[in-house]
Amino acid sequence: MPDPDEYRAALAQLAWQVELGADEAIGEDPVDRYAAVPEAPKAAPQMSAAPSRSEEGAMGVAQAAARAAGDLAGLEAAIAAFEGCELKRGARATIFGQGPADARLVIVTDAPGRAEEQARHPAAGRAGALLDRMLAAIGLARKEVRLVPVVPWRPPLDRDPSPGELESLRPFLSRHLALVAPDIVVAMGHAARQGVLGTDADKDGWSGMDGRDVLSMPSPAALLRDPLRKREAWAALLALQDRLRR
Repeated sequence: MPDPDEYRAALAQLAWQVELGADEAIGEDPVDRYAAVPEAPKAAPQMSAAPSRSEEGAMGVAQAAARAAGDLAGLEAAIAAFEGCELKRGARATIFGQGPADARLVIVTDAPGRAEEQARHPAAGRAGALLDRMLAAIGLARKEVRLVPVVPWRPPLDRDPSPGELESLRPFLSRHLALVAPDIVVAMGHAARQGVLGTDADKDGWSGMDGRDVLSMPSPAALLRDPLRKREAWAALLALQDRLRR
């Protein structure tokens, strides 16, 4: 049985080493790290820029189901019944939308995360609180706008939806926008922009789609990760405020 005093001394030495920044145990024999052959980094898996054959088939099913939906309740039921997307299999909730069915402004948010799954509505948690402050800064409230997630299910590990997933689910998003018929659509975030405008859309700013003005801008989550983009987001909000006044 080890001596208690030696044990406490060794533990204190270990705590001191950790405090100094040591985070890896070493062996008895020295290792020449300069002579070691570095292991080649593993290539990150690449997501296809186009839907797979199965995603193309799912897109056709989604298009038919979306066209058949005569109102938002019917569209929500169609999405809940849709089995053509792998995202649904691991998700704990279907996030459809929130806000007036005839809103003049629709905000398309990025894919749901943990907070949205728990709240069961778009733009929850810290990002949702920031969105509320962003809207308030230009005289709007959440209850005045329609919030729609770019995809209705949370991707695994909170990754971005793949281009194929966005395209296969895009008929539901397009139908949602058609049923609400807003004057302006704001796509907040990279995935939201690609879901609204197509997977080849790669720039923020104003554009048009189906006779509507579309503004692409950073998402609240992106602003929390990179506060330096708040200047860019503020400029977009002022442009949105000006367009709403017309």
